[in-house]
Amino acid sequence: MRGGKRRRDLDVEGVRLKFARWRRTRNAGARIPEELWASAVEVASVRGVCQTAKAFALGYYALKERVERSTAAARRRAPRQAAFVQLPLSVVGQSEAYIIEFENHRGAKMRIVVHDRESVDLVALGQRFWSTE
Repeated sequence: MRGGKRRRDLDVEGVRLKFARWRRTRNAGARIPEELWASAVEVASVRGVCQTAKAFALGYYALKERVERSTAAARRRAPRQAAFVQLPLSVVGQSEAYIIEFENHRGAKMRIVVHDRESVDLVALGQRFWSTE
C-alpha cells in the first residue's frame, strides 16, 4: 500500500514539473496544452480538484469543469450493468400472458407480450437488444 501511495506522489510531482517547464518556456498568453490539462484532470480525480488546482497553480473552476466533463464522458462510454431479475415460474404460470420490458441506458425500449413461456428465449432476446448499442 505504501508503494502505491508513493507512486501517486511521484506522478503528481512529475505533472507539477511538466507544468513548471511549460510555464518557463511558453509564449506570453499561450493556452495550457490539452496534454497538461488531461494530466491535471487525472490527478484531480484521485486527489481532488482543490488540492490539484493549488498544486499546479490552476484556476479551480476551470479544472472543476474539465473534471466534470471527463467524468460525464466516462459515464457515457462505460456500459451500465444490467440488473438481473428472476421470475419464479410459479408467478409466471398463474396468468395466461405476461409482459417483459427491456430498457437500455439510452432510453430505447423493447416490450414483449408472452403468451406461451415455452416459445420465448428471453435471455437471447435481451442479449440481442443490449448488444445493438
